[in-house]
Amino acid sequence: MLMKNSIKMEDTKGQDFDDLVYLLRPETNKKFAGIFNLKAWIYANNLPKTLKNGTVKDSRWRRWWRQSAGEPPVLLDSSAIENSVEQVSMAMRQMGYFDAKVVPEVVVAHKNKHKAKVVYHVTAGTPYFIRDLQYKVSVPEYRKIIIPDTIHSLIRKNSRYNENTLSAERTRLTNLLKDHGYYHVGSEVVVIEIDTFNASLLRDAKNHKTLAIRVLVSLDEIANAREKEKALYKYSFNNVYIYSNHDPAADLNQEMDTVIFRTYRNKRDSTLYYFITPHWLSSKHKQGKIYRDFKYRTLTDVLYTKRGWLYSQDSYTHTYNRLNELGNFNIINIEYIENSEDIDTIRKTGTLDTRYRLTRNKLHAFSSEWDIRSDKSSLSLTYTNRNIFKGAEHFNVNVFGSYYYYNLLFNKENPTSYGELGGNITIDFPRLFIFKQTQKIEALRYQTTIKAGGNYNWYFKRLLLNAGLTYSWAPNANLSHQVTPISIGTIDTSRSRVRMMENYPQSYKQRFTKRILIAFNYSMNYLVPFADTRHNMLLSLACESSGFAIWGMNAIDNKLKNKNNVWRIAGYNYATYELTELNWRYYFLINHNHSIAARINAGVAIPFFDFKHNTIPFERSFYVGGPNSMRAWSFRSLGPGSFHPENEQYIERTGDIKLEINMEYRGTIYKSFKFGIFVDAGNVWLSRPYEDMDGANFQLNKFYKDIAIGIGAGLRLDFNFFLIRVDYGIPIHDPSATGSSWINKDWTNNGSWRPAQGFQFAIGHAF
Repeated sequence: MLMKNSIKMEDTKGQDFDDLVYLLRPETNKKFAGIFNLKAWIYANNLPKTLKNGTVKDSRWRRWWRQSAGEPPVLLDSSAIENSVEQVSMAMRQMGYFDAKVVPEVVVAHKNKHKAKVVYHVTAGTPYFIRDLQYKVSVPEYRKIIIPDTIHSLIRKNSRYNENTLSAERTRLTNLLKDHGYYHVGSEVVVIEIDTFNASLLRDAKNHKTLAIRVLVSLDEIANAREKEKALYKYSFNNVYIYSNHDPAADLNQEMDTVIFRTYRNKRDSTLYYFITPHWLSSKHKQGKIYRDFKYRTLTDVLYTKRGWLYSQDSYTHTYNRLNELGNFNIINIEYIENSEDIDTIRKTGTLDTRYRLTRNKLHAFSSEWDIRSDKSSLSLTYTNRNIFKGAEHFNVNVFGSYYYYNLLFNKENPTSYGELGGNITIDFPRLFIFKQTQKIEALRYQTTIKAGGNYNWYFKRLLLNAGLTYSWAPNANLSHQVTPISIGTIDTSRSRVRMMENYPQSYKQRFTKRILIAFNYSMNYLVPFADTRHNMLLSLACESSGFAIWGMNAIDNKLKNKNNVWRIAGYNYATYELTELNWRYYFLINHNHSIAARINAGVAIPFFDFKHNTIPFERSFYVGGPNSMRAWSFRSLGPGSFHPENEQYIERTGDIKLEINMEYRGTIYKSFKFGIFVDAGNVWLSRPYEDMDGANFQLNKFYKDIAIGIGAGLRLDFNFFLIRVDYGIPIHDPSATGSSWINKDWTNNGSWRPAQGFQFAIGHAF
């Protein structure tokens, strides 16, 4: 039985060779959790039995197990080994290692002679490099396009030869011509010649063998004279036919209704849009009626095939992405039809009609999300109507519940657990309200969201209500913006909660008072593009401003302050603050089994108007600790600063300033079993001094001494579609610890550290 195929690089290593193992044949039996040959075991243990008298006994039950749950063992095959050697050798040549050697070795298990593995020893040798690159374009129309664009060539002089790069450059040149209207151009017009003559003699400065590459663009490879002529025609788009409710299984003779639509919102768009829908028959009057399942403008605004626009390969990609973004279609078929009557043989131009066959998703949908962590469990249920106003608007009703239990493991004397219940209603519109003229068709997405909701927390007896209007758009695949010009929220705390907050300083209790928030929000996400796909970097910025609106109102009529000079509206204290949070994430893929992840998260929330007495609402404060933050501490148990409460009733530690740095090495033990080794550093601080909270405020000359540091490791079970993670963190520097802040032998005795606080369980990575 063949247990394993593996590749062993003898003289070099690198990510480029990781995929070689997938070329090896035959593939071994599938393993449960990447370890156990469960299917092969089931098959082998349910084979027909041979009795003593020589008869063979089989049963329906055994056959069912073999056929449904089992899998025949994969056996060692010498012919497959020879084929694998050839495939690996070919792949090495494609990567520039023309002198590579592949030697297979069959290793029989020492304890079980019926099991074996095959190790393919690969000696790569010296790769070939590119010493010269030339572009020769014999077609004048193509030369004007390609030669000025060679600066974007994927092939570089003095780089290692790689056949995949040549193939990608061939595709790039073909698409470049298509993007200029040459609809009938195929990849056969681009021929790449490789000259290895004197490769051993013509070496570079590092003594590498070299070769020359010539990229030839011509029509010589097109044998058919008609096709060769058409390759020189430039095409533009004409009419558009839209089947907005297409059913692939419907009768081809089904009667259809056609409506011609021409948009007048965009005067530059002269396209005729033909909306074709199934004929709808009224049961009452037995009369036909046009079935309008979408507002016509909803679809025409996201199509890149406007009359007069040159055909381009990007038009297909952009249109497909925009239609997919509407979330109403599970099959999107785009077809171009050449108009033979519009061919101009003198100017060499033509037109294309576009046919869209769009198969609808189900109008109504129900979904659920659950999350289990070491600090809480939560469940969310959502109902969605994908087209409530026939403009691809998504109407969502969401209810959720959470149960917090973040200190049950280590605080048995005063355990804290409580529930939270809430819900919200949102309507997502696939366009921006009011700002119609600013919406460019080249953008990837536009959306306006109206939201209202709330939640209730049993422990704090706090009711939160909120409503807001949000604009979001994505100019391209790497950048997205989100602006909430108006967000209104209220935080109502029952008087019964004041009793439970009696151990907090009076000024700190202000974080839990009744508040009204009228805020402006802006957020941005930017995925930094890298030529090397092993690198991945994401930058996120979030800003929130609450207070300028009320300040302007008070400037007109100074009646919004009470006798204690506190901003109030209808009995609610008005929250006045500025908040900014920056998140930087970086991932480096060493190979398929190992990677490095890093994160920097920094935020500041500063109250204004009476800075010495004003506070940030608890819900807008920063916190650290838990399975996705400082993992050596439990949820919201670190900080602020070096403050150490003498009373364990301080269960919620939050701050106005946050700084956190995380680094993690992620590796693979075997298949789905993975591990992580991490270092977390950070803390939160208050923006000003509070009475009876020494060391809690941020001070520029000592904040670095307040940075907590934790190290740890964990196991992951990665099933691709979700990941189960168990981490354990140990604090090596705790600024709030009594005595020495660095880890020492007395920590377990003085109560500064509880072993259970570092245990973290969650679904998905921490960042």
